[in-house]
Amino acid sequence: MGLLDADKVQRLENFGDDTCDLLEIIERSFAIEFSDDELVAAETVGLLGECITKKVGPADSGSSRRAPIEVFAGLRQLIATQIGMKEERITPATPFPQGLEIF
Repeated sequence: MGLLDADKVQRLENFGDDTCDLLEIIERSFAIEFSDDELVAAETVGLLGECITKKVGPADSGSSRRAPIEVFAGLRQLIATQIGMKEERITPATPFPQGLEIF
């Protein structure tokens, strides 16, 4: 196992049950599935939102897809609801998951 693989495994192992539960809720809500690489790369709520936006595709006039700002708003609302944190405290720069109070 290489150094990068070890770092990835360590970061994933640091996700607690609450983080895993939250990620499952996010996946169900957006009808997506994260890979381990995507989870490791999503170091902030903003980066997690960008990952979701890429998975749901670009918004256009005839699509049910969501624009990045809509994805972030939905993600922020999901996180706030699940952990009991005020939405205003969750910004794109908030570290994920370490910056969220329950983690």
